[in-house]
Amino acid sequence: MANTYCSVEEQALLDVRRMYDESVKKEEEYNKKLGKVDWNILKKKKEERDTEPFEFNLRNYTVVSAGVFNMVRESDSLKNPSSLLWYLLQWKGYADKKGIGGRYYEKGFVVASQSIEQMALDLNVSERTVKRWISALEKDGLIKVSKHGIYNIYVLGIVGENKGKKIEHYFYTGEVKV
Repeated sequence: MANTYCSVEEQALLDVRRMYDESVKKEEEYNKKLGKVDWNILKKKKEERDTEPFEFNLRNYTVVSAGVFNMVRESDSLKNPSSLLWYLLQWKGYADKKGIGGRYYEKGFVVASQSIEQMALDLNVSERTVKRWISALEKDGLIKVSKHGIYNIYVLGIVGENKGKKIEHYFYTGEVKV
């Protein structure tokens, strides 16, 4: 629709703007059909975005391969407290071999036990780094550290019961708190 109060140059600019807006709208519709990213939304400031954190369904999970620990030795990006938490989860049964895991399990705790020296060796980091990671995990409420004689005990969660069946609840899931 022509604006009667505009000069020819202004009308031409308005027509160009209208054509541009139409082409952008067509491109957005095309991208939505293809499932592509809408870059205009991503350009907005973070405060203006309408996003929420994704809640993961606890029923859908993937078992972490033990091979990830071989990669921790080689990859600097994997050397962090999270790797230590994974490591402890893999070693939770080892406390039973030392004769202490069963006692804690009967009391309602899921535990792992491993020496700091062995963890440092397995993860290819210093003992000081392992101690810092343990402190960070404990501070964040993901583990609880205890001593049983000469053994370090890392409490990873609690054991509950549902219809006579024992169920393990871990601190890292947020289901229970330390």
